Amino acid sequence: MTALPHARHRRSLIALAGIAALVGPLVAVAAPATAAPPGGPVAAVVAAPGSGPERDFSGDGIDDTLAISESGDLLMYRATGSGSLTGGVRIGTGWSGFDRVFVPGDFTGDGRADVMAINAAGDLFVYPGNGTGGWLAPYQAGRGWQGFISVFGAGDLNSDGAPDVAARDPQGQLLFYPGNGRGGWLTPRVIGTGFADFQHVVGGGDLDFDGRADLVSTPSANDEGQTIACGYDLLLYSGTGDGSLRNSGPIGSGWCTFTAVTGGDRVLIARDPSGVLWRYVRTGPSSWTTGNAIGSGFNSVRLVG
Repeated sequence: MTALPHARHRRSLIALAGIAALVGPLVAVAAPATAAPPGGPVAAVVAAPGSGPERDFSGDGIDDTLAISESGDLLMYRATGSGSLTGGVRIGTGWSGFDRVFVPGDFTGDGRADVMAINAAGDLFVYPGNGTGGWLAPYQAGRGWQGFISVFGAGDLNSDGAPDVAARDPQGQLLFYPGNGRGGWLTPRVIGTGFADFQHVVGGGDLDFDGRADLVSTPSANDEGQTIACGYDLLLYSGTGDGSLRNSGPIGSGWCTFTAVTGGDRVLIARDPSGVLWRYVRTGPSSWTTGNAIGSGFNSVRLVG
């Protein structure tokens, strides 16, 4: 395990050994309420090894950005392919009733990006995308998810070709929920501890270019309630290919000012305090593109993680 360079982060080191026996009492949902979408199993579409969450909802081959308005409308902002976003198009209503909404990628295995949503009671629902900005019939895929700090699409952490989900509990444990590639789950387990203090933890795809999906985190407030001074504060947790992680240290600086961060496939989208969205593309094991502003006015909406 590689220690982080700054003492303030040492309590957030992930623990990779001796935690498998803890899974039983910590699992929020042992099995999905529905193992597959209505209509029976679908043919699995295998994801590329190390890929992050797929976010192409319009079917044009380019990842889109989703957000929820104050009135509960679900909005899709299509990427133009030239470094900007189109205006938001409403693709759903009534989404303000969900506490958490995020993109797992192609969870159902039909080749189209999907959305997951958790209500106040902790029920987890899958909204399968139809590939053209609409939806197939939603279904319930779990219960007991209300207690997590955050839940997010982790990419294919165990290299089985199916996208996975990760969640942080209030004790700082990071739980891994492997997808089965057909809209359901394999056995979950704990893969890390000390994650409670981070503001954001997201999947970013293969950020260290070793063929395995990774996670990143950004800092939150310290014990005195003050935001940690920006430094090398974008931390990489490299996937090992079997659902486990190793601490790989910082890969970026200045990320503590962002109010929202979402991950894709070697892409991070971040919102600054003024509501501007910035897009960062990982171009090599130690390099990023310069941040590109792709939209503004996003302070009035909730980004879908």
